[in-house]
Amino acid sequence: MALTLVEHALVRPTGLNGGTNEYSEDDLKYFVSQFEVELPIYLDEFPQKGNINLHTYSLETATGKQYLLQKVNSSVFTRPYRVMDSMVACLDAQRSALPAGSLWEPISLVPTRDGKAYFAISDEHGWSVWRLMKRIQNVRCFKSLSEVPGDDRLFVAEQVGAGLAQFGDLTASMPVDLPSPLPGYRRTDIYFRQFDAAMAGLRDPLDSAAYMPESEELREATGAHFFVKASPDVAKARLERAKPWTDYVAANREQAMRLFACLESGEVRRTMIHGDTKIENFLFCEDTLRVKSLVDLDTIVSCTWLADWGDMMRSLVNVAGELETDLDRVQVNAEVYEAVTRGFLGSAHNITETEKGLMHDAIISITLELGTRFLTDYLRGDTYFGVPPGNPNLNLTRAAVQLTLAQRLIEFSAEA
Repeated sequence: MALTLVEHALVRPTGLNGGTNEYSEDDLKYFVSQFEVELPIYLDEFPQKGNINLHTYSLETATGKQYLLQKVNSSVFTRPYRVMDSMVACLDAQRSALPAGSLWEPISLVPTRDGKAYFAISDEHGWSVWRLMKRIQNVRCFKSLSEVPGDDRLFVAEQVGAGLAQFGDLTASMPVDLPSPLPGYRRTDIYFRQFDAAMAGLRDPLDSAAYMPESEELREATGAHFFVKASPDVAKARLERAKPWTDYVAANREQAMRLFACLESGEVRRTMIHGDTKIENFLFCEDTLRVKSLVDLDTIVSCTWLADWGDMMRSLVNVAGELETDLDRVQVNAEVYEAVTRGFLGSAHNITETEKGLMHDAIISITLELGTRFLTDYLRGDTYFGVPPGNPNLNLTRAAVQLTLAQRLIEFSAEA
C-alpha cells in the first residue's frame, strides 16, 4: 500500500462504507487525519495484525515517529465503545501506578483532534471505532515460547510470569463493574449451558431458551450458540465421534467449574483481567528480553486474575502445541511451569493466600473450560471458532488437545 497522507483528507470521502470491510486510500487518509499526529505520514499494512482486528496499519511520519492505526472489529466486539472505555481505564490505571524508572511501558493512545481517545464514525451497518496508538520501541515479541532461542527460553518464560504479575499490580485500582466488551466471556457456567444444549441436540432457538442465561444482555450476546446448526446426520456422527471427550467433560465438570464457583462465592476477589494472556501479547526489551508491556487490551473483563494466570500457563506449558494430533506428545513442561511460577510469585504484590493456593487448580479449570468450548463448537457445527475448508474436525482436535492437557495437569499436580 505505502501511501502518503495529505492535509486535505479531513473531508469525509463520499463513498465511505465500513460495512463492506474494504477501505480505500482516501478512507484511510481520512481516518488518520482525525488524530493529533504530524503530517505527512506514510501508511502500510501491518503484517502482525492477528486474526481479530483485521484493519490494522503501520504508520510512520517524516521524522520517524511510528504508530498503529486500528479498527476495532465490530463483528467480534459488537460493543466497540466498551472495548475502548475499558482500554482507557486500564491505561489510566497503569500510568497512575507506574513506579518512577520502571521498564514497563503501557500503550499510548493518540487523541483525536477534538480530544477523544478514539474516533467513531457511523455507516449503514452501525458504528466503526478507530484508534491510533504509538508504537512501543525497541521491543521483541514471540508467537510461541518455541520461537525463543533455547538458552533464553526459561528466562522469557519467567518474564511472562513477572509481566502478568506487574500488569495485575498496575491495574489493581480499576473498578470491577465496567461493562463487559464481550458479555459472557470467561463465564464457565454459560459455556456448560451451551455444552448441555449441544448434547441435547437442540435445533430450535425456542427449545434452547431454557438453557440460556436470564440476563437479557447475556442472552443477546451468547444466544446464537445455544443450538445445533450442523445437519442431523453430521451432528449425529460428530456426537458419536466425540463421545470419549464428552464423557470426559461430564466427569470433570465440577473441576472445570471450580474457579468460577470460587469467584461466585466470594472465595476469590473479582478484578479486571486482561482476558488473552498468550505470549504474543507480551512485549520484551529487545536487548535484555525483560518484559516491557502487555498489549491487545480488547478483552478486559471482570473476573479473577487466576483466569489470566490459568490461560497463560495453559498456553505455555503444552510442549506439543494446540493442534497436535498425536496426543501422547501433549505433556506438561515442568521447567517452564516452574519458571513462569517463579517469575509471577517473585513480582506479585496483590494476591491473597487463598488465591495462591488455587493457582494450579485455576490452570486445570481454564484448560477444561477451553476444551469444553472447542468440543461444544464442534458438536453444534463450528459456529464460533472458525475452521478452514477441508478440516471439519479441527475443533475436535483442539478440544482433544486441551482436554488431554487438563488430564496431564491433574496428573502433574498429583506427582508434585
